[in-house]
Amino acid sequence: MIGNNPTINDVKKYYESFVSHLKLDLSGKNARLNEIKKFIDNKINGLELRSALDVGCGIGITTEHLRKYISNVTGVDISEANISIAKEKGISNYLCGDFNRLELGKYDLVCAFDVIEHIRKGDRESFLTTYIILAIS
Repeated sequence: MIGNNPTINDVKKYYESFVSHLKLDLSGKNARLNEIKKFIDNKINGLELRSALDVGCGIGITTEHLRKYISNVTGVDISEANISIAKEKGISNYLCGDFNRLELGKYDLVCAFDVIEHIRKGDRESFLTTYIILAIS
């Protein structure tokens, strides 16, 4: 668990500790991830989207699922270990870092599946503001 005022390095270490757990999600047996994939299938299929950004992409499971519908998908995550695993697939673009501090450009779609609950309560407004600006710019 992270304390009340974690540094960016504390956050990275925390999420790097999840890598082995996230690898289990590759089995396809995670009901929550399967529901997210169904949501993507239902909402994105048929839309003409050229690019997407998956914020908090973890090991790239939802990023790669987005690739079924969108040719240019970028995943961003704060964990180097997560991004390393995601890059092994070699299909989508992956960036490691705090998405608030990266130059990300413009995207037709910006997603953040399973992310907001990991943002400190005091930082959620800032996160959502940045997220909305990315989505409408």
